[in-house]
Amino acid sequence: MKIASSFNKDINLFENKLSAPHTNQVQKPQASKDVELNISNEGLDELRKSAQKLMPDIDTSKEVLWTVENTNEVEFEHYMTMRHLCSEKYESIRKNENREEDINDVMKSIMETYETLYLNIVDAHKDGDREANYKLSGKEHISLEKDLDGLNKAYNRFLSDLQGYITCLQSNKQFSTSGMRGEIDSYFRRMGLPEPQFSKAHIQDYDPSYNYFDKSYNDSVNSIMIDARNSFLGMVHSSNYSKGMGLSHLIKLMNSNVKFIEGTKKLFS
Repeated sequence: MKIASSFNKDINLFENKLSAPHTNQVQKPQASKDVELNISNEGLDELRKSAQKLMPDIDTSKEVLWTVENTNEVEFEHYMTMRHLCSEKYESIRKNENREEDINDVMKSIMETYETLYLNIVDAHKDGDREANYKLSGKEHISLEKDLDGLNKAYNRFLSDLQGYITCLQSNKQFSTSGMRGEIDSYFRRMGLPEPQFSKAHIQDYDPSYNYFDKSYNDSVNSIMIDARNSFLGMVHSSNYSKGMGLSHLIKLMNSNVKFIEGTKKLFS
């Protein structure tokens, strides 16, 4: 093995360059010399051992066994079902009543879907565990408790999506106002992009004194949705329960929450 050497014994690290005599002569760079380097087999073995110590220990003898206990496949199954059914329900409401997007309809769609899926899951377990075939864990026998736990986790995930949806609406309301439109239009012109068109619904009745990014409104929506689910779970197995009572209780909570009503009016006016 040959290594090029750039060592120059005439260079002094502590040389005082200010006192060095001035010269216009250009010194020719010295040719580098090759150094022969030999590593014994014993040395190479020691190098390999040292390198192996830096590698993490990986046990490849054990096969990884995926089960529903270490995956979220039950939750994800119910979450995707909720997304599909909520979307259908929401679009059906808007089409039948011919109105624009409304947070009330979104919340009602989520609660009605949760109530429907809960009842369907209970019915699916009337003869025992439900058999499922998942991509990771394969065939599994899902108990009623595990199924309902997955549904509740899917509901919580949906509430996180709902908070993101509200934040997007708040951003649209804040930045589509007449006070901000000049800055937005100027930015798009500088970037050579077509200026965005804001509908009258975005800017009418805008209240500059209101904080459209107020997190308490998002908290109110989340609290209403959690209370509605808890109330439904408290009544679903009673003799007085009938389908739709969960949705009815949600509507009562929305109509009695003053902060929610005022925030919704500001956001969707």
